[in-house]
Amino acid sequence: MRGRPWEGHVQTWLKHERGQGLVEYGLIIFLVAVVIIALLVLLGPQIGSIFSGITGSIQGSLGSPGADCGPPPGLAGPGQGPPGGLPGPGGPPGCR
Repeated sequence: MRGRPWEGHVQTWLKHERGQGLVEYGLIIFLVAVVIIALLVLLGPQIGSIFSGITGSIQGSLGSPGADCGPPPGLAGPGQGPPGGLPGPGGPPGCR
């Protein structure tokens, strides 16, 4: 008798277990994705309000009204500046 009698059984078992690790990693990634999506759905509005608050505080600290200011001088589109295409005034007071 050549070799060990259990070698054949071990080799057969190993052949059947080759894809198991890949499937397990796939399931772990799937479950992590499901948890992340669930957290984003549940916490999405709260996260949005946090970012809105941060944006508001940044705009407030810069002192610029944002939407009230037009394009910078010299970047006005056609027909939006004075005749001749020269840059117009800087916009409403408070705009930089």
